Amino acid sequence: MNGIEHTIKDEIRQIFIYEVLFFLFLNFIIYFFYKNFLKADLYKKLNRIKAFLESGKDKKEIYLGDDQWILQFWRVVKAWQQENLSNISKLDKEKEILTKIISAVDSAIILLDKDFNFTVKNNNLLYLFERSKYNCIQGIKYIEIIEVIREAQLKNKDIKKEIYIQDLKKYFLITVKKLDSREEYLLSIKDMTPAREIVEVQRKFISNVSHELKTPLTNIKGYLIALKDAPDSVKENFINIIERNIDKMENIIVDFLNISKMESLNIINISQVSEEKLSTFLKESVQGIIKKKNGFLEFKFELLEKDSYLQIDFEKITMILKNLIENGFIYNHSENPKVTVNIYEMRKTYKIIVQDNGIGIEKNKIDKIFERFYRVDKARTSNVAGTGLGLSIVKEIIKNYEGEIKVLSEEGKGSTFIISIPK
Repeated sequence: MNGIEHTIKDEIRQIFIYEVLFFLFLNFIIYFFYKNFLKADLYKKLNRIKAFLESGKDKKEIYLGDDQWILQFWRVVKAWQQENLSNISKLDKEKEILTKIISAVDSAIILLDKDFNFTVKNNNLLYLFERSKYNCIQGIKYIEIIEVIREAQLKNKDIKKEIYIQDLKKYFLITVKKLDSREEYLLSIKDMTPAREIVEVQRKFISNVSHELKTPLTNIKGYLIALKDAPDSVKENFINIIERNIDKMENIIVDFLNISKMESLNIINISQVSEEKLSTFLKESVQGIIKKKNGFLEFKFELLEKDSYLQIDFEKITMILKNLIENGFIYNHSENPKVTVNIYEMRKTYKIIVQDNGIGIEKNKIDKIFERFYRVDKARTSNVAGTGLGLSIVKEIIKNYEGEIKVLSEEGKGSTFIISIPK
């Protein structure tokens, strides 16, 4: 009995050992198959997905077999990829728009990192920077700008300051803003010189207007007071002086209105104008000064075709000629003042020559006569009704007309103004 039991136990032990060995062998086969086939296939599919994503393609399909779980995984990854590609496209467009905006502004825009290296910089005001330097301390040429940046760093706050750079003779507005979240600085530099010059021009203009109006008003007031008690022998002289000052004020106001018109309206309106219409209008416009000066005004026309019309902006051309003709008589001490207007028609241009026998202009003052309120010294002391604005108006009109003006003059022998305007 004991022998039989012992035999059964041996058989059971052997069966158990065989089963253990079988399962170990089976596990080894499964592991070997997984490692060399299933795992390799999985890695192959994952690498295929990876390569697809890295390529950035959003429409191409890839073969992944029939495994539902990896197909589902692929659909999720592909949807994520498409969303990312869409976001990247939006970011690229926003970056392009931002770049255009930064380039369009009239200021230098610079982004500095925490070590004050340039990370972003547009192409404005490049003359302030060294091209090969990437740190603002070495890359900005002028210490005045660097000092503002250092002040913002030391005080750890935003700075906005206007500076003057002597070497350039220019004013700049420097703004430094600290971006705390990124430990960066946003620097902007704007050239304020044109704005400063405009303010200065306006200031001088108002000052000159006040002075020009105040002088005749003071004269009128003074002579009116004197006229009350003046003897009859001087009353006529006082009245003549008052009339001259009234004429002067009238001319000043007209010139101011003309300047305002020129600065607000730069459109050229071309129309057909006859020789007779142009000459008649101008003779009537300056009849007063011709009569007062006992002068003579002459017109000469040479057009390409007989009895043809001038193709000009009537308002602007008459304004130019009226100013030049009046100056020819006002600044004239001759016993027989004379102004001649010659108009020649060329193939593409009109040449207008206005010549007088007046006091002339010194060579060193010819370049100044087109400045507002400028008059030659002799004219200032001659008690004439000129405002010093006429030639600045003439120059502005010709500039808007895209023409040019030249002056030939000799002191005591008169002046010649040569104007060319396109047809």
